[in-house]
Amino acid sequence: MPPEPHWQKVEYKKRPRDIPETHTQNNKQIKLHDYWLNLPPPQITNRFDALTEDDQDEGGEKTTTKSPKPPPIFIAGVHNIKPLKGLLVAVSGDDFEFKVLNGNQVKVQPKSADKYRIIINELIEKHTEFHTYKPKEERCFRSPQGYALLHR
Repeated sequence: MPPEPHWQKVEYKKRPRDIPETHTQNNKQIKLHDYWLNLPPPQITNRFDALTEDDQDEGGEKTTTKSPKPPPIFIAGVHNIKPLKGLLVAVSGDDFEFKVLNGNQVKVQPKSADKYRIIINELIEKHTEFHTYKPKEERCFRSPQGYALLHR
């Protein structure tokens, strides 16, 4: 027979809380409106307020509107960049950027909507092979409800 194991009985004791002597159950928790980080900030003035008042009209709305950037124009079949650059400079000055892409393509990015229209008209007159996208201001606006009605 195997010897009987000798088991030792351990009394379960809960670990005591670490409570300071000054803390009692009667103390209430600090309310959030009394919390030092919730105090209102000191009165601060904005030295740039005078600048923003000039940009607003009587209704309080901004008078300046930012026009969206015109879409790029992709011109195909460009083997010599010099005639194209000369045409673009003659038509729109320096209000464009262009980049030579793979496959004899050039990407022209006009800086304003007016220059975009001028460049497009000139390329059409010269029977140039190109493609572009509609400017945002010329795109149709369709509400989500109208879209759902059209596709029933």
